[in-house]
Amino acid sequence: MSELTVVEARELVLRGARRRIPSQAFVESRRRNREIRRAEGRKVASDDWKGLWDEFIPMAGGASSFNVVLDTTAPGGAALALNGGASTSTSVDITAALTTTDNPVTGYQILIWGTGVDPAFNASIQVAQGSSAWITPTWTGSGPFTANQAVRLATGDGAKSVSARIRDDVWNETSTLTQSITLDTTAPTVNWTVGPDVTKVSTLSGKRTVNATFTIGAESVVAYEVAVVANSGSARGSGTVIGTTNGSTGVSGGAKANGTTQAVVLDARDIQAASAGDGTKVIKVFVQDAAGNWSV
Repeated sequence: MSELTVVEARELVLRGARRRIPSQAFVESRRRNREIRRAEGRKVASDDWKGLWDEFIPMAGGASSFNVVLDTTAPGGAALALNGGASTSTSVDITAALTTTDNPVTGYQILIWGTGVDPAFNASIQVAQGSSAWITPTWTGSGPFTANQAVRLATGDGAKSVSARIRDDVWNETSTLTQSITLDTTAPTVNWTVGPDVTKVSTLSGKRTVNATFTIGAESVVAYEVAVVANSGSARGSGTVIGTTNGSTGVSGGAKANGTTQAVVLDARDIQAASAGDGTKVIKVFVQDAAGNWSV
């Protein structure tokens, strides 16, 4: 075989079949080998250009044939969850989680739309399916894989419908996935309706008890608590819930229907434990609705 440069050998290979270009490291190793052989007065041996040939891996099984994968199957195990499957949200900002059992998910996309979305939040997420655009998300997990997409609901309390689809890298789409979530941003109401029976107490027997009753507003609640707070406008969590160590009752509890009442008995020693020192103590009742909103 006549002496060949690496470039000439490469050209011979390319004429024989469609192969990928060899790595720079491979070409460099062949160049150094050729220089050594030339310095020794030798010609490029057949194993040198054969190695170069082997580096040109066939594109798809050979020069006269190739393989192609036919895929007409939509992504499997497709599911949609809004805020982790919650039935209600107190915020317009939620997360839509799309899941598929396909593996891998390279090139997979999601499409989200619905009458319950705010179209101004994301140009790719609109009310109508045809007005929305496919999104390439970040997939997490190891099978099933999940794509979490921020979605803003349309303002106004009530049920909000969100739909979605997943498509694979060759655009096979799932059927439409639809979930509904109720937006509830309205705080429940509660008021003291009876009492207090006294406005001044001490920690002495016979003078340390306050009695009062509160009434739940128009919305049923799932929890209530009575706390000592800084002022009448204080938010829930800013004060200290009154304990029951010294006999106070009705200071916290669970579900109560709208319009129902709850009697509260406060012992001055429990009030003192919640807020030390003499002076005016603001006693406020808070209630929580099913969506998680607390009264103000």
